[in-house]
This record gives sequence, C-alpha cells and structure tokens, in this order.
Amino acid sequence: MLKNYVRFLIKYLCRFKLMLLGILLLSVLSSAINLLIPYTSSLLFDSGIIPGNISIIIKISIVMALLSIIKFIVKYYGQVAHAQLSVKFTTSIKKDMYSHLLRLPMKYFDKNHKGYLLSRIDEVDALSVLFSSAIFDFFAAMVTATGAFVYILNKSWMLLIISFVFLPFFYFLTRASLNRIHITSREIYEVNATTKGKLQESIEGIQELKQLNNEEKTFKELTNQVNRIARKIIQQSKFAAMGTEGVSLLLNISQIIITLTIGLLIVRNRLSIGDYVALTQYILLLYAPVQLIAAFSMTIQPGLVALDRVSSILQVDIEENETGIKIDAIRSVEFKDVSFKYEESENKIFQKINFIVEKNENVAIQGINGSGKTTIIKILLGLYRDYEGDIEINGINLKEINISSLRESVGIVSQNVILFSGTLLENIKMSNPNISELHLENLMDIFQDKMFKDIDPYSLVLNEKANNLSGGQKQKVAILRAFAKNPDLLIFDEATSNLDLASKAFLEEAIKKFFNNKICIIITHEEEISRIADRILEIVDGVIIEKKYDKVISGGRS
Repeated sequence: MLKNYVRFLIKYLCRFKLMLLGILLLSVLSSAINLLIPYTSSLLFDSGIIPGNISIIIKISIVMALLSIIKFIVKYYGQVAHAQLSVKFTTSIKKDMYSHLLRLPMKYFDKNHKGYLLSRIDEVDALSVLFSSAIFDFFAAMVTATGAFVYILNKSWMLLIISFVFLPFFYFLTRASLNRIHITSREIYEVNATTKGKLQESIEGIQELKQLNNEEKTFKELTNQVNRIARKIIQQSKFAAMGTEGVSLLLNISQIIITLTIGLLIVRNRLSIGDYVALTQYILLLYAPVQLIAAFSMTIQPGLVALDRVSSILQVDIEENETGIKIDAIRSVEFKDVSFKYEESENKIFQKINFIVEKNENVAIQGINGSGKTTIIKILLGLYRDYEGDIEINGINLKEINISSLRESVGIVSQNVILFSGTLLENIKMSNPNISELHLENLMDIFQDKMFKDIDPYSLVLNEKANNLSGGQKQKVAILRAFAKNPDLLIFDEATSNLDLASKAFLEEAIKKFFNNKICIIITHEEEISRIADRILEIVDGVIIEKKYDKVISGGRS
C-alpha cells in the first residue's frame, strides 16, 4: 500500500519539481541555522560569560540575533511555499477528479449516490495535510539531528546511548496510536459520505418528503448519522491525545535523565557549562524528528485514508474510447442479437433483439414500462458497453467507434429534462456551442412563434433545476436544444408527454422539415407522435417485433 501512495504522490509532485526543490533548499538552510545556534550558545558561555569577556559576549550576541533573523526569513518563505504547494497539489488532483468522474461509465453512477460521490471529491482537501510544513520540518529535523548526533558523540558517547534507549518506546507508542487513528479515519470518511448522500437526496426530494409528512423520520435518520460521526471523531481524538501526550511524557523523562547525567559529568570536570547549554539544545534537536514524526504521523492519517479513497476513484476505468474510429455522420444503426442486463439485476432486460434504422427513416419504439425502450438508447449512446451481440453504426462495430464523435452526431430529448442554471439561451447553445448566430436566430424565430409565446428565450434566466419553468416549457427548451445541434440521429424518449396538442402538431411538422434526410427514433406511448413514424417496433417479453404497416397511423414521411 505504501508503494501505491508513493507512486501516486510522485505522479503529482513531478508537476511542481522546481517549487519542491526550492522548499528542500530552504529546509537545508534552516537546518544549518538550527545547528549553529546551540554552538554559538556554548561559545557565549565558555568564551564570553564565564571569562567575563564583554567584547565576545556582544559579538556572539549579534551573531545569534542575525541567525534568528535569517531563520525567521527562511521559515517565513518556507511556510508560504508549503502553502502554495499544498494548494496547487490539491487543485491539480481536484481537476483530475472532475475530469475522471465525468468520463466514468454509467454503471459506476448506478452504484454510487450523487451526494456520496460529491463527498468523495471533498476528501481531496484532506490531502493538503500531506504537504503541510510538518513534512518538510521533518526533513530539516533529520539533517539537524545528524549534526546533533555527531556533536553529542564527540562530547559523550554515554549521553548518546541514553538518548537512544528511549527510541523503541517512542516507536511502539506511536505505532499503536496510528493504527487506531487510521481505522477511525476511514470509518469517519465513509459515514460522512453516506450522510451527505442522504442529505442531498432529502433536499432534492423535499417536496415529496413534505407531501409524505416524512420530515421527522428523515431528521432522525440524519441525526443518528451525525451522532455516529461525532462519536468516531471523539474516539479518534482520544487515540491522538494518547499518542502525542505519551510521546511528550517519554521526552520529559528522557530529558530529566539526560540533564542529571550532564550534571554529574560537569561535577567531574568532564564537561563545561557551555557544553551543558549546547548539549541540552542538541539533544532536543536529536529528538525533534521523533516528536515531529509522532505528531505528523497522527495528523497525516486522515490524509492517507483520503489518499487511498481518492486514488481508488482515479483508478476506475473511464468509458470513452478516445482512440476509436471517428465518424462524421450517422447513416445507419443496426442491432444484431443484442442482449443486456443491468449489473445489479439477475434477468435480462431484452435478449437477442434485431432491428435496423437507416437514413431518411422515422422509427417509433413502443413497449410497456420497464420493457427496455430507454435502455436501448443508453446502449446506443455507449453509456453501457457490457452488452451481448453487436451494434453497428454505418456498418462499424459500436465498441470500435470513438464515443465522443458518436455523441456529437446524436440529439436526444428525454422525458426527465435536465436544464442548468444560467440563461435559457445558454442552455440551448450547450448542444452546439459553435452554432452560427443566423441559424440560431432562424430556429428561435420558428420556435418562439409556435412554442415560446409565453416566455422570452433571450432574457429569461433559469434558477436551480429550472424551477421557474413548467414541465411543458422545459420539454420545449430541450427540443429546441436538440434541433440546435442539427444531429444526424434525433431521439425522442417519451419527450412529448407535457406538450399541448398544438405544440405536438408543430413538432411533427418540424421533424418532417428539418430531419427529412436523417434518422429519427421516437420512444412513445402516444399515437399522435407515432403517426410520423415509417415503422413501429414494439418490445414484447424482451424481444422486438415489428407492427404491421397498416397499424401505423397515416402520416409518415412522404
């Protein structure tokens, strides 16, 4: 697991090599200053204070003051650099997370609640602890500890041995605390993600929640989750306190014993007062890495857990076949013995269905709810790729086609219309950002006269989920958005249920006019819309049958 952590971190840190190098150089400079300060303190006593040499006292004091100022400057810029690296590191991962999530297959979203996934993205912020100043302070402390080791060994090997006797106790105490903190951190993240998912679900369905008079029950469920998180956090704090305070206790005991030993050596004239001043500081420097690693290892645990959870998402395979064959138009769609079932289901939605739709053809697909009508469209768009059989676009296997180029050629209007915050015009242009102003104006003029008499598409600003539009208005916007794309394949998935008769009649004429030489697939229960179809396919018990032509209401393409 540690190797995976390191590989993941190196991948991102390589993007900031110069900044990282600068921080390391500042750490080395800080270490050198830390090593000089105890030595100058020793000189101050042995060469200045004890002999009574005022000139030496003043000179060394000035040197110590300058060292302190330089140390302040180095530490300041080091802290700023740490903060910049931390922000850039987490921002870089967040961008990759956004990009990766948007390209994950639909089955991943089927398994995970939206709120849960949003919480997982928020966990990226916890990675900032991995690049707090503590980790670079530890690097600097290791350098100073090496210098302190040499100095103490030169003065008294006995003191060095006493200092090292306590190290195994530090290790085992820290290790025990870390294991417990790691476990509770993982539990906290998981419960928090689940709670956020539940909360988002409740807010999105607040109207239904109120209609069912279910607010109190939902509140109790959320309260139980929040209380569970609180208990885990308190438990984690206890483990962290035991670790950090236990380390402090061991340090205090070791310093008392070391001070006693130094005192005895001074009495026996084996060390000077200056040595005492320097040694007590160098021993603190020797122990500094132990203190830092103990404190940092405990604070880093949530970051390591977040690192594991974040990297696990980034390792999920994305759906797009970016290296596939790009298509410039859709001239035919053919399903050959296609069978499919959702991952969580035991039964197939449909099995060995066969049909072909070609250019200059309207086809309606009918069937009872749950028969798989919408699933056919999802598979056709490459949202699910684990189907059996073959799907061919222009005679090319769908799995060999570049999905992005396929979707560029498809316009779809769903029953559950999704519109985004912003102007109505911005929503329309989302399907085709490069649409010419002339083409857009022509479409708007045609649609506004027939379908948008009650709203101004040029000035209207949509709120969240476009709640300031009716269901019928939303469907009209979605239809116009699909027309603005000018696709080779236009799909209506129960997309006219909220339209009035006049709007449906206009839509029929618009399809005939704008898509006369293209492909149109209509999923519907409504006879008014079915009458523009050249053929009607019906899904019955998981297979497709074609209705006899005389059952199609007159009015298909001429």
